[in-house]
Amino acid sequence: MRISTIGFAVALSTIICAFPASAFDIPSCNGSTRSSADLVSDKDDKLLVDFVDVLLENEAAGGRVAYCLSDAKMTNGLNGLSFGFIQHDLASNSGSKKILAKILDSVLASGPDTGLTQQDIDLVKSGALDIRAPVIRASKDKRLLALIQRIHHALSGNEIAAAEINADFTLTVQRDAARLQSEIAPVSDAVKSVTYLKTNRLGQLVVLDYENFLGSMGPQFKGYLAGEPETLRGTEIKIESPASFTDMMRFYLSTKQGAGGASDQRAEVLRRLNTIIKIYKRNEGEIPLSDRDKAFLTQELRPMINDKSNAFIQKKKRGHQYDDLVTLIRKAA
Repeated sequence: MRISTIGFAVALSTIICAFPASAFDIPSCNGSTRSSADLVSDKDDKLLVDFVDVLLENEAAGGRVAYCLSDAKMTNGLNGLSFGFIQHDLASNSGSKKILAKILDSVLASGPDTGLTQQDIDLVKSGALDIRAPVIRASKDKRLLALIQRIHHALSGNEIAAAEINADFTLTVQRDAARLQSEIAPVSDAVKSVTYLKTNRLGQLVVLDYENFLGSMGPQFKGYLAGEPETLRGTEIKIESPASFTDMMRFYLSTKQGAGGASDQRAEVLRRLNTIIKIYKRNEGEIPLSDRDKAFLTQELRPMINDKSNAFIQKKKRGHQYDDLVTLIRKAA
């Protein structure tokens, strides 16, 4: 008997968390790690190489969660299942299901032994997986769980899927890097932030990671780059000319997400910034520090990393996830 695609999608989208969290374990992702050497053909594009390496670590656990459906387990419970190096979230990003369906179309066309059916793909297109992960984990709907397992298998065990996921990642990072320059083009260069972001890869990486994690820069970020005072969470911040990478870090850490106390807020933003510093130093060399950089690192960043009231920050610090930031602070001191 053929299941109604629309009816199934509607039913899944209205599941209520009425079961214990252990009702379903989302399949684990055990893929191998990747590097920019595996994914970037133009090794002379240094920004692209660095950005790919940063995103591999910040988004995809080195690539281990790229070829599967994974659960980021955000503390706000709003995330859905994700896939790819960018971790396209099926619950929060309406375009993600189109990307997934395109990948699955290619997998299905590759042969009869994929474990997929056209009905599976139709269900994805109709929104059957546009569900928050906590709801999925609590579900006992066998049709939903079987669908997830089939798609997980198709992504993790098929060369066609891997090639599609790789191509999507390359296209995304190229687009994001190009978009940054168009975004800053109309911004006033009063504090030399536009000049800085046109050429300085460290500053570019901070802004690109910000946009990947929090979304495109809005009016406040653009005003900040133009040298205007901006108030975030009750605190006024302003760039003094000439702009530097620490100015980009200050804005990132002053946002609601970057200043929040949950595990995926300030603690996570600090981890992401640590990755940027680590990748930049590994690929490009030591970071020169101005007096203003040193002041930010010792007077603003050090107290954040030493914040004993934030257990998530302290856990990551003990786990050596801030080692490169700590080293940079010591250099500044």
